[in-house]
Amino acid sequence: MKNILVLSQKGGTGKTTLADNIAFALEADGQPVAFYDTDPQGGALHGTAEAEGADVAVIDTPGTLTDATRDMIADAAVVIIPTRASALDMQPLERVRDMVAEAAPSVPALIVINGWNRYSNARSFRGWLEGTLRPSERVAVLSQSEMIPQAAGNGVSVAEYAPKSRPAGQLAEIAETVRGMIGGEA
Repeated sequence: MKNILVLSQKGGTGKTTLADNIAFALEADGQPVAFYDTDPQGGALHGTAEAEGADVAVIDTPGTLTDATRDMIADAAVVIIPTRASALDMQPLERVRDMVAEAAPSVPALIVINGWNRYSNARSFRGWLEGTLRPSERVAVLSQSEMIPQAAGNGVSVAEYAPKSRPAGQLAEIAETVRGMIGGEA
């Protein structure tokens, strides 16, 4: 099974939102997806569920970094690291990036800047991040939008709730990037 690990040490980065919406995108393509909600805060729309015939698992991780986290990274086909464009997120992001690089240097990572907006802080953060990228890392953005919590409040994906919205398009691009990072079979 190919594991898509969604990992962040800091709360409020959109970890669970990304995990849910990546699972929704794969399911929309007819792909059976196992989902593991290992975050004790809960909140995932999917909840932990096995899926018959699944060869892909999306794992929403706890917001702590432990030895068990290292093991999950080592077993991952790709790691998705959500963050916010904030100075407060830089150190937690760096700790996660370092752990991924140490635990599994060849595992690709997608860093998603969540809550993207038009302000200079977001552009500066992205510039800093792109200047520090490792060969196995890529960057994507997810716009700040009320469509995201509204979709979650209705128990559906952003693509289902607001299919023509900017976040729906960005989440589709993120899902497509993840497919490519794990070999296009997801």
